Amino acid sequence: MSDIVGDIGKNLGAFFTHQESFKEAEKEAKKKPLSKGMSINEEAMNRILRQQQLEQMETDLREMIIYQIGMPGLWSKFVEMREIVRKEREKVEREQKKPLRRLPERDGSLSTNGKFVERYWLAVYLS
Repeated sequence: MSDIVGDIGKNLGAFFTHQESFKEAEKEAKKKPLSKGMSINEEAMNRILRQQQLEQMETDLREMIIYQIGMPGLWSKFVEMREIVRKEREKVEREQKKPLRRLPERDGSLSTNGKFVERYWLAVYLS
């Protein structure tokens, strides 16, 4: 039984990794101009078909976990955890994108005689 659960987890992980990779590739493709041989209509239809295929695959997977494997709680826990992880990653990405900022800081030590000393601080520390 543990081998089956291990295989399921491994295959689910691979599916979602590929799904995320596909979504990232879609984002990158949107940044590039259309190839000369492809019309806007063709590109729109291709995107819709790919999106529907991914949605159908996830629906099939959810139904398989709930009905065939008999673990309905697993899917609902997965959905909750996916949202938590997504928010955590978005927060980390936002923090990493914050630029370095220059802050004048009053340093009262004798060596600077109270003059402003410029230091670099990450914006993360400013929040």
